Amino acid sequence: MKKNIIGELLIYVFLFIVFVLAVLTSLLLQRENDTKYNVYYHKFDTTRINGMLLKVFDTRHGTKISIKNYRDDFLFRTKNFLNDDIPFFYKIAKRGDSIFKPAYSKYIKLIKIDGRQYDFKIKDYSE
Repeated sequence: MKKNIIGELLIYVFLFIVFVLAVLTSLLLQRENDTKYNVYYHKFDTTRINGMLLKVFDTRHGTKISIKNYRDDFLFRTKNFLNDDIPFFYKIAKRGDSIFKPAYSKYIKLIKIDGRQYDFKIKDYSE
């Protein structure tokens, strides 16, 4: 009888330890992810961008763009729109459109091939 109780207790202790380790691993991976995307955001934030879009991707972390004559891709998120009728950036931005963003600006301007212009507010990754 005593062996049964000790065996069950060991199983519960083992499960508890596995649970704690899983939670700690999840928290550490989330922190690493947050740091990684803060680095991406900092690169985007500090760069003056004025160029033609080559690629636009929607990712779970934001919009990723490739711009002609820029070595690196950029990742950013839009917080809200200056006009609620405008769809998401990644839905209207296409290859050949132009974008403009001064360094450290909280806004990005999308200029479509046909001349239409849209302004988007950039979301800080710390928000």
